Amino acid sequence: MKSQFAYDTTYDPPAPVLPILVANPTRTASILMSGLVDTGADISLLPTTLVRRLLLPRVSRSRVRGVTGEPREVWVHVARINVGKSTMLMQFLSLGSEMIVGRDLLSQIIAQLDGPASRLSIRHRS
Repeated sequence: MKSQFAYDTTYDPPAPVLPILVANPTRTASILMSGLVDTGADISLLPTTLVRRLLLPRVSRSRVRGVTGEPREVWVHVARINVGKSTMLMQFLSLGSEMIVGRDLLSQIIAQLDGPASRLSIRHRS
């Protein structure tokens, strides 16, 4: 089964985003987010406000270095996510105000970026 999503035109240039349902692994509350696909990001990020709102459990701390090159310590949280028809537990860094879909999450699905058509397609492993 393949799902297709149009690039988000609020970015300049338009960018690929994935709708992802994020939930606390032990609770029923969830929030639908649009995650910016960033193939250069090793690890996916969740906005700090979302982490607090869903009371996502902390699992560790991690030292990260972003585009500024400055290292910083951030919390790592676990969340249950739904991407298309797939449900999985993932670890996310709590940082910033935007959801970033990194290669750790992308490696769990089959994604195809079609720049000329401004479309992102995902398939799920059988």
